[in-house]
Amino acid sequence: MMESLTNDLMKEAKEIIDEVEELGGMTQAIISGMPKMRIEESAARRQAKIDSGAETIVGVNKYRMEKQETNYEVRKIDNTEVRIK
Repeated sequence: MMESLTNDLMKEAKEIIDEVEELGGMTQAIISGMPKMRIEESAARRQAKIDSGAETIVGVNKYRMEKQETNYEVRKIDNTEVRIK
């Protein structure tokens, strides 16, 4: 089973590498917007799975607390002061 999953991952990675090479390398792929487009597509697919309940994120779309605590203290850090020290 693990070898099958590894082989599938390797095939998918090889397809992406070949596509980048066809575009003329990673620089040309970035200029064409291919990596950004792929990331956006992947993020949209994942968000759709989360929204539909097909993918579970505990506390976000499943097993939420009935009443969320809203009166809590948030620690604030002054980055300027930290850099000075």
